[in-house]
Amino acid sequence: LLYFIAKHYTEKTLIETEFTNGSFLEKMFILHVIGCYCRIRYYSGWTLADGAAQATGMAYNGRDENGNARFDRIYSIRKLGVEFSVNTNAVTEHWNHSTHVWLKHYVYLRFMGKKGSSNLFPTFMTYLLSA
Repeated sequence: LLYFIAKHYTEKTLIETEFTNGSFLEKMFILHVIGCYCRIRYYSGWTLADGAAQATGMAYNGRDENGNARFDRIYSIRKLGVEFSVNTNAVTEHWNHSTHVWLKHYVYLRFMGKKGSSNLFPTFMTYLLSA
């Protein structure tokens, strides 16, 4: 369903006069559809990458308490975590997870000062590097 709707609403729709003259609800609907379609493109690529990591055994993470093999050592995205997050921090935690972990440990935590200090500068530097 989203595929058929997204055929009519592409990124070019945002610069057309019909979009700019539309009501607020129409604009929100179009932005939602375009956003969903763009995220699905990322989801599909990252899901293929996760499948490759699992197929090679790089994602193997031991066994759980029931004796089932776990393949969650390396993963790119938690789709439900992104879609149902309630704040920006949770979205960035679930979106491109491997990059998030690297940025957290090697950029953000190195710029953090004493406990209780402002995290504005470390956050700014992390976003600057990731851009």
